[in-house]
Formats: sequence, structure tokens, C-alpha cells
Amino acid sequence: MREHYRQFVKFAIVGGSGVVVNLPLQSDPAGMERHPRSPAPRADTWQRFGFVISVMTNYYLNRRWTFRSSGRLPLSFPDSSP
Repeated sequence: MREHYRQFVKFAIVGGSGVVVNLPLQSDPAGMERHPRSPAPRADTWQRFGFVISVMTNYYLNRRWTFRSSGRLPLSFPDSSP
């Protein structure tokens, strides 16, 4: 039971780190909303980028730290034929 509690706390910490990565890019970096004709990327581009980066970091941290997996992922699903 104690191990499950530790794993839950690690999972929550990783989720919080995803918020820390994602939030600055979700909240209009460099004022993109105020300058619609700016040659810089649009605000929704930054939001998509923040989402992708936070998902990737959460996946990596959960896999390596929370669930302690270091093995390779299988290239194919196991054969489930009877």
C-alpha cells in the first residue's frame, strides 16, 4: 500500500511539472494577441507547442521515474490468437 501512495505522489508531481511547462505558453507569450499582423507565430501555435512539449515530458518522466520502466517498448502487440 505504501508503494502505491509513493507512486501516486510521483504521478502528481509529474503532472504538476506538465502544468509548469505548459502554462507559460498557454498565457500569451510575448503578447501575440495584441499584434495580429506580427510575423511571429500566432498564439494558438504556441499553445499547441506547449501542449505537445508537456505531453512528451510527462510521458518521459512517468515512464522513467514514476513507473521505473527503462526497457524498450515492444514493436508489435503480443499474439492473442487462441
